[in-house]
Amino acid sequence: LTMANNTCRIKVGAENLLIDETGVSGLFYIEGEVPLLSSGLMDNSWGWALDYIEVGLLQSKVDQFGFGGMIAVPILKETTPLGYEAHINFPDPASDNYEYMFAVTLEDDLQFPLWNAAQVNLMGGSQIIIEGEIGPNGKVVEFLPTANLSGSLAIGKPSDYVNNPNGPDVKI
Repeated sequence: LTMANNTCRIKVGAENLLIDETGVSGLFYIEGEVPLLSSGLMDNSWGWALDYIEVGLLQSKVDQFGFGGMIAVPILKETTPLGYEAHINFPDPASDNYEYMFAVTLEDDLQFPLWNAAQVNLMGGSQIIIEGEIGPNGKVVEFLPTANLSGSLAIGKPSDYVNNPNGPDVKI
């Protein structure tokens, strides 16, 4: 499917599709090239795009769900959105437990000031991930936040380094 202004192409598909006497199994997805949209969140300074959504079935029961895309955050330039993805897995259909994962990934290098006291330079590929497991009645069984950040942190304002352009750098 293509929109009239050619800004969006959408692909619908299924992988590992099996239909038999036990039901339908497979991964069904919709993905596309959707432009970043502004939204009503936080005075229209946030933008978002949903690039894919997927649902996995095992014997006609949902065993996984996921989606992802891009999100624009006010502190970042409009040309530097973050990639995001989220997944929920139901590994054991007989159990009420489920696993979740949410990740935000920096697509390109990013520079921004921090509290007017430092300059942060993050490299593309830096990522924050939250994973865990939820048990019966919504009780958290496991919670594992992870930050994989690459870049540098320069303490002080840029004007402090007029005679020393390198300044004190902390590599991360």
